[in-house]
Amino acid sequence: MVPISTVGTVLKCLSRAPRLPTTDWGAIVRRCIKVEAQIPHKLTNQEDPKLLKEACLYLTLAHAAHISPLLQFLDDLTDILRFQRLDINVQSILLQHLSHLMKLFSDSRLDKLYEDFTEYLYSPTSSYLNYSSEQRSMLRMSFWEGIYMCLVEVSEESGVFSFIKKCIECLLPLLTLHSYGQPEFMKEWSAAIRCLANAQKNWLDDMLQVLNSTDLFFMNHSP
Repeated sequence: MVPISTVGTVLKCLSRAPRLPTTDWGAIVRRCIKVEAQIPHKLTNQEDPKLLKEACLYLTLAHAAHISPLLQFLDDLTDILRFQRLDINVQSILLQHLSHLMKLFSDSRLDKLYEDFTEYLYSPTSSYLNYSSEQRSMLRMSFWEGIYMCLVEVSEESGVFSFIKKCIECLLPLLTLHSYGQPEFMKEWSAAIRCLANAQKNWLDDMLQVLNSTDLFFMNHSP
């Protein structure tokens, strides 16, 4: 049996290759993602399945543009029903690579992606609420980092810029006064400020007013 760590290393190298050899990559990554449930824990290092999943994801993000089964796999992963069942590190990687998704998905699929992420962050039944406050902050930080890369890579005249704006507006209410100044949330705030510094100036003031209104609401309703 080939060690899981070796498979992960090979996939990681292939994620940097200009092209992949012809084979059923969709089936390969789906089987690798499920490897933790298929192999007894005594036969593998605890970190190996996690690293293998991450290698699969990086491979998919790198080559989904020209391999349709990988694009379908990415589409499946980002559906809300599947996304909220993923390991938190896989969720974080997908959020960090929002710019990749934006380039790969159609406008209608981006609309659904925004709706799914909004539901994930705000629904009272979302698995997001099962995480600790530090873990939730880490996921929001990953989302800010992903939006930042979108702002860096996409021109303001792009047709998908409205998607970026909606994602920022989705996150802003969660950047509340309760988290400001607390050490465990400083990385999230740093990522948000870096992102907002690159936002369009003509609507940045409006978004910050939304944030201020949110802060005032929480101040007035604090127990």
